[in-house]
Formats: sequence, C-alpha cells, structure tokens
Amino acid sequence: MIIARLRYWSDANVLLRAAEALIWINEARPGMPGDGDDVQALIQVNAQPQTMVKMDPSGHSEEAIMRIVVTTDGSKASEAASRYVARLASDLAKLPQVLLVYVDEPLLQRVAVELGVKGVDRYHQENGKAVMKGAKSRLKRAGINYEEHLLIGDPAEALLKFVKKSNCDVLVMGSHGRSALKSLFLGSVTIKVLSRSEVPVVVVR
Repeated sequence: MIIARLRYWSDANVLLRAAEALIWINEARPGMPGDGDDVQALIQVNAQPQTMVKMDPSGHSEEAIMRIVVTTDGSKASEAASRYVARLASDLAKLPQVLLVYVDEPLLQRVAVELGVKGVDRYHQENGKAVMKGAKSRLKRAGINYEEHLLIGDPAEALLKFVKKSNCDVLVMGSHGRSALKSLFLGSVTIKVLSRSEVPVVVVR
C-alpha cells in the first residue's frame, strides 16, 4: 500500500503508478476537497506510468529533476520505501536527486559522558553505516545518485526540520519504524510527519 499526503489536487499527477491511496490530513487547501482541519479524505486511485513534472504558478508544466527525501531506519517498511524510489526512477524522464536520511536517536546523557565526544560520534556513524547499507545498495543498482544524511535527534522533529531546508519535492518513508507496533495502521513518527509536513509525503507499507 502506498499512502500520500498531498498539498494540492494537481500533485496527484506526479505520483508513481504504484500509488493506491491519497490521504489529506489537516487544513483544506486550494484545489482539494474538504473544508477544515478535521478533514481526512481518503480517495482510491489507479495511477498510470507517466513523466514526472512540476507545475509552475501559472499552471504550465515543465520537466524537472525531482528531489526526493527517502528515510530509512532498517525496518522492513523503510526498506520498502527505498525500493519504491528505485522503481520510481525508471518511470521518470530524468533520474531524481535522492537524499537518503537516517535519524539516530541521542544516547542517554550518562552513556554519552562515558563514551566521550569521539565515542559518541563513532557510535552514531557506525549505526548510520549499518542502517543505510541496504538502501544505498538498492539506489546504486537503480543507477541513482544520492546524498547520505545522518541526523541525530528526535526522529520526527529532525526529519521535519531537514525536509523543510532540503527544498525537496516529496518525502518517501515507511509506514512503521523498527519500534512501532505492527498492529497500528501507522507508526507514531509517520503520523507526526504526515500531520506537519509542508511537502507531499508518500508512505510505503
């Protein structure tokens, strides 16, 4: 299942054929159904393969290189997210620019003190290397150039801050992280990001 939070109805035109459902959360925006913060509209779609385009303010489209932020944490859902991006590349007129992101949570203060600055840095670098290995391999096989970004902090907050500064077109993430209960429809981090992201979000299960 692919779930996307969109800013405008026209954003549906830039989703990959694998998209099965669109979810609007929070405020209604121009061109979208709904009339307030309580709107949560679920619309089933069958998207066909198409060239990825951007719409300029005048409504004209132009081919552009898409900037995609894809998150990973080693979970099955996040691995599915990187596979989704690898498939997406084959349907685009131009290969996307991908920013691969992993957010490592901070160590407890007492542990950080014991390890020291260099030890803490080494700990996070090793975690990042291990977690991003699978996604990196997948993107390389698809011929996609990517940037690695290791962030430290609260997963949702750090990711939202990064996305805001990245000037990306879309965020792709897994529905559940490693610690999320599988019985939940979406993990807590995903829900926070969906409700606050200022860019379209594609959630992959």
